[in-house]
Amino acid sequence: MKSKAFAKINLHLEVLNKRQDGYHEILSLMAEVGVFDLLKLGEIRPHGDVVVGITSEGGAFPDLIGGIPVEENLVTRATRAYCREVNETGVFEYTIEKNIPAGSGMGGGSANAAAALRILNAHYRRLDPDRLARLAAGIGADVPFCLAGGVALCRGVGERLEPLRGRPEWTVLVADMGIHVDTGSAYAMLHRDLTPVRSEAALMETEALLRSAMRSGRLDELRGIVKNDFEEVVFPKHPALREARERLLLCGAPCAFMTGSGSAIIGLFDSPEDARRAEDEIRGIARTAMTTVLGPRE
Repeated sequence: MKSKAFAKINLHLEVLNKRQDGYHEILSLMAEVGVFDLLKLGEIRPHGDVVVGITSEGGAFPDLIGGIPVEENLVTRATRAYCREVNETGVFEYTIEKNIPAGSGMGGGSANAAAALRILNAHYRRLDPDRLARLAAGIGADVPFCLAGGVALCRGVGERLEPLRGRPEWTVLVADMGIHVDTGSAYAMLHRDLTPVRSEAALMETEALLRSAMRSGRLDELRGIVKNDFEEVVFPKHPALREARERLLLCGAPCAFMTGSGSAIIGLFDSPEDARRAEDEIRGIARTAMTTVLGPRE
């Protein structure tokens, strides 16, 4: 049993306010891209409790799996949550081929958690899509989107999804400098309180503009809208990230931005040829990958 765990990028990310439960409300436009980990569930053995084993099976970043304690891996959290929901136990032995860089803002842990939920539900066939989505929301903010895939406007803490149809014909260039940005610290540096930084009317206007840009697929239209609030606090601490974004823009990317709370820098291009020229320019300062935005899942 196996499932591809596709990375996500934030084409737009605003952090609106901090809630009383400590989580933050966001407005984001998320897109699934073709970079993926491969999660495999080798076997399920009888046991009176839920025991999870996770080992590396290669990939671009094979050492990352050993650096994360099993109990802290979101695959373990997803497995325990699913088993509680359906009243099952056992020893679950996973392997991960790791290709999504850690601490990059590309949702690798969340994508793996979503893949674990898909695998388990394919095996047990106990939860309908709505129950599975609610379970995902309790595991992590990006897990509901990674479960759904495609492209979506995301509100709340990330659990309220509005899927957008179509698949823009862009080439996505990922530049990873290997800089790890702690998500909790990045949120704290924004100093959001209980009062939203923008009115609901203004947010609805932004959502309408993002929908229009995605329908048209025009990067020049998207360029005038997209932003990432984390850039204002992360770039001063890591100037190399700002430099990478500026170099992508100078190399002809109509849009370039940091994804998530960092630290991968994303360049969007109208053609693979344009992206390849930019890749040649930044290869010396970043590990790069070229991919595309994925369309809605069948």
